[in-house]
Amino acid sequence: MLPSGQWHHLALNFKDTVLNKHSAVVQVVLWVDGWREINAQLPFDGLLVRKPGTTCILLGQLGSSTIGAWYLGNLMVFRCPVFTKEKHCIWQV
Repeated sequence: MLPSGQWHHLALNFKDTVLNKHSAVVQVVLWVDGWREINAQLPFDGLLVRKPGTTCILLGQLGSSTIGAWYLGNLMVFRCPVFTKEKHCIWQV
């Protein structure tokens, strides 16, 4: 999906919907280079515990070869989606 050796902009939006005490659905929207939108619905079954706390993101790669390696530039984390279809249309004008 992403050819190596080229710069890409990735934006991820996450939205969770709790169905009951033991299941939820997480909607993930991935924007690639500001125009390609990929949607995924991820079901979650298990014990849901909602506690206020910090957001934790773990990024990394471990391998013996640099072939296919990715380098991360800037990472910004927001609590609300900042890239939507409506905002994308405004930016394209």
